[in-house]
Amino acid sequence: MNFEFDETVSLPEDTVLRITKKVANAGTKQKPAKLLLRENTSHGSLICELGQNVVHTDDLAVLSPYLFFLGGKENLVLDYRTSTLPSKHIRWACRPNTAVKKTVIGDTRVRWYLFAVGSLQRGTELFLPSDYRNGNKTIHRKCSCGRKDACLFQTCPKKMQLKKLQLKISLQEYMKVHALKQTSASLGKER
Repeated sequence: MNFEFDETVSLPEDTVLRITKKVANAGTKQKPAKLLLRENTSHGSLICELGQNVVHTDDLAVLSPYLFFLGGKENLVLDYRTSTLPSKHIRWACRPNTAVKKTVIGDTRVRWYLFAVGSLQRGTELFLPSDYRNGNKTIHRKCSCGRKDACLFQTCPKKMQLKKLQLKISLQEYMKVHALKQTSASLGKER
């Protein structure tokens, strides 16, 4: 799944977004932080602010999980390493349930917000896409979905990768045989 960051939402200058109570950080010292929903949310609903600190990629020394590469030719990064917003704990997964949208409030204030992709239930962990497009480059993050048997990316155990590969090969072989049968049948009808 390639998520192209190019969507912009415009809001009037006097808009006040009350969204901080929708999410909670569920991290402990033993387990990594997670971002959970506190209430049911419908498709397309605004969830929370992701951040507003934008830096150029040339100003970065290392890649951090607290960076989100923004689309476009400017090579900009949304840096929420020092943010106190709970949204800094959102993780990356092969099945994202949020989308990031650039939001312009009035003519001057630009913010980035998380919006729900589909209806989400209270207690659901929020995920950004593990891979997304930044101009001509695709950014890949380690998937943290925790689905060892159903992860869509290469973080699956070797055993599952082998099963997926075998299934893919079996399907390709089936398609070849099926295509040959159809071709033979159509040739037989022409004679």
